[in-house]
Order: sequence, then structure tokens, then C-alpha cells
Amino acid sequence: MQPGVEQLFSPPCHTLLDGKQIGLITNHTAINSQGHSTLDLFKQNMASLNYSLKAIFAPEHGLTGVHYAGETVHHDRDEEGRPIYGLYGPTRRPTLAMLAGIDLLIYDIQDLGSRSYTYSSTLFYIMEEAAKAGIPVIVLDRPNPLGGLLVDGPMLEKEWRSFVGYINVPYCHGLTIGELARYFNGEYRIGCLLTVIPMVGWKRYMTFEETGLAWIPTSPHIPEARTAFYYPASGLLGELSLVNIGVGYTLPFKVVGAPWINAEQFSKQLNAQGIPG
Repeated sequence: MQPGVEQLFSPPCHTLLDGKQIGLITNHTAINSQGHSTLDLFKQNMASLNYSLKAIFAPEHGLTGVHYAGETVHHDRDEEGRPIYGLYGPTRRPTLAMLAGIDLLIYDIQDLGSRSYTYSSTLFYIMEEAAKAGIPVIVLDRPNPLGGLLVDGPMLEKEWRSFVGYINVPYCHGLTIGELARYFNGEYRIGCLLTVIPMVGWKRYMTFEETGLAWIPTSPHIPEARTAFYYPASGLLGELSLVNIGVGYTLPFKVVGAPWINAEQFSKQLNAQGIPG
């Protein structure tokens, strides 16, 4: 299958770029089916498709994905001197100064399929600020690693709305990033001038492994596509600070342990539940 970025640089979608001053929201996870990064593709196609890459915006974990959870992503510049604005730290929304001279915002980041993963929140903040500034937004769609059929977990309680839970969808929502953008724009009446560039060949039943795409660790503790299935459950336990969930070790989110657990008693009670697998 092909992610949305490949359609953007092909007819007829590439005409959307003509004459534009572009702000690109991306990171290391955005690659095409051949392994070429979205950022490199934007730099390589500027002359032939008549647009300019004005600024780059990086979410939590930074442009290269090396920052750990909670670590501030600072502003920087690329090799050509373009500003790279960090949107995780004191500033999580693009300011008017950051958006100056930009007439099109394009988002391409691989999401994880869980409400608390902040890449989607960054998109929603971008859409809100873009709507205020009258700047169109293009979202390049990518697959939900959990597939499009797994919908599970609690809804968001309104009083707990935050950057780690910004829209009222199930904890595992079953939506692609493009579908999330459409839902947010419609349900919350944002008024964003939104275009979603679809994938080619994706089916709702597909997990990430079934897409044939290469998995790029979305953050330092999501090393494998399968980790996305563990994160929604054990990640919540980890936030309680009562147990270790393997973060910082070789099996992040795949184990749960604590020195106060009676291993034999715990295993007996788990086995007594008769849970498949």
C-alpha cells in the first residue's frame, strides 16, 4: 500500500502545492513505501512543483524522534537555515509569528491509534490555529497500527480534557489520522480548511504489519509495530507509578512487574480467569 504522501506528489494532487509557501508538520516516522522521508521529498520537489518550504514543525519526541516522553523539543534550524519549531514544551501551538508568510500547512506523522498519543493532539492544535489564521491544512493519511476495526476503551470525560486526551473518542478509536482530522473538524466545528490525501491499498482490517510498510519507531519506547497493541493497556498502568512496565528496558509496554508482587499467587489468579492466550 501507499501512504498519502505518495499521492500528494503525483497528479492531480501535486497541483495543490503550486505557488505555495508551506509549513510542514512532520518527524522521522513520515516515509513513503520506498523508505524516503517526507521531509526529503518536500526539499527535492520544490523546483519542479513550484512551491517553497518555509518552516518545519516538530511534535513530541522531536524531528528525529530521539527525545524521551516529556522532554522539551526546542526550536532549531535545518541545514538550509529554515526554522524548525518545537511544538512540545512551553509552546504547543504554532504562534502567529511562526505562521507568518505560510499559506499552506501540511501534516504527515505516523500516529499510534490510541487517544493519549500526542501526535494527534498536535494536529488538532495546528488545525485550531490554522482556522483562526485562515490557512488551509492538508493531512497526508497513514494507517492506524491497530487496524481500523479495533474500537475499545473508555470515552474522554470532559473535565479531564488535555493535551493527552483532546477529543472525545474511545481510547482505541479505530481511526486513521486523516479520519481523526475530519472528525475533529466536523464534531468540534473548528472551521479548518481541511483536505485529507488518502492512502492507496489500505483496508480497515489491516494491522500495520499487514500494510507492507516499514515500521519506524514512533518514539523511543515504541520499537515495534506490535508495541502499539500493548501501549493502551500497560501504558495506563505505568502512569499510576505502582508497577514497572518495561520502559527503559528491552520490552517497553510488554511486561508488568513490581517487587511486591507474589509471582505464584498472581499467576494462579490470572490463569483462573481463563483468558484466551
